[in-house]
Amino acid sequence: MVIRVAFRLLLIVASFTFAAELVGAETFVPYEEATQLICRGNINVILGGDSHLNVIEFDPALVKVTQLPGGIIDISPTSRFLRTLNGATAVIRSNNRFKSLGQISVLEESSLIAKDIESMSLAVDVKTEGDVMVEGVMNLNHLHVSKSRDVEIYWVDSHNLDVNVEQGNVVLAGRAAFLSMKGKEGADIDASGLIAKRSWVSGLGDAMISVFPTRELYAYTKDNAIIDVKERPEVYAPLNQMPSSIVLNYVEMERRASARTEVNIG
Repeated sequence: MVIRVAFRLLLIVASFTFAAELVGAETFVPYEEATQLICRGNINVILGGDSHLNVIEFDPALVKVTQLPGGIIDISPTSRFLRTLNGATAVIRSNNRFKSLGQISVLEESSLIAKDIESMSLAVDVKTEGDVMVEGVMNLNHLHVSKSRDVEIYWVDSHNLDVNVEQGNVVLAGRAAFLSMKGKEGADIDASGLIAKRSWVSGLGDAMISVFPTRELYAYTKDNAIIDVKERPEVYAPLNQMPSSIVLNYVEMERRASARTEVNIG
């Protein structure tokens, strides 16, 4: 997972390096505050990059930017025809690393790359054919993925985090005091890098879930779902219906560590 995260961070840096090239005839539109972002259509949205101004950079021939009361920003192509092309790009910069951004919705064919996000309370809803990658230190409290290719979010620093994934590959890293996670259908959730004190996790359908609980884990599986437990919690309460399974991966890790210790002593 470390290699995968490092690769994605390099990709984020490259995205910001070439952001100016992605935007054609640039127009710069200021905004007062961003509390909600909506991305729709065949469009690539890039968030982040330190700035002294709150500004949106885009090509008005390709991108439509709508600002609504309450700090809502809606980004979409200028026409439905553009959805058949490679997609336009909009870059949104913030002077406070999006601390007030509370809601991100990534819809239809849109993709999102965000860097240095420091939202104080963030909810992310994903229903897209594209990818989502969010990097920073943020209080993520809600993630709902009904459709996507890949969703990666790190570093999470949350008191309560609710995750619901129906379809798509999701990677989460960081820490949470309480984690409620549900995966179903075609969900593949790698939360082995998300250290959670208390975890309530359920897997349905063909879901595959990896978790890293430390204090409590209440796990439930049915159908063909698999929950892979990477750390031994102090309290463990499993319930699974065959042929689903809950795999205690840490047992094998502890066995190997014990074997190495015995060899060293001998």
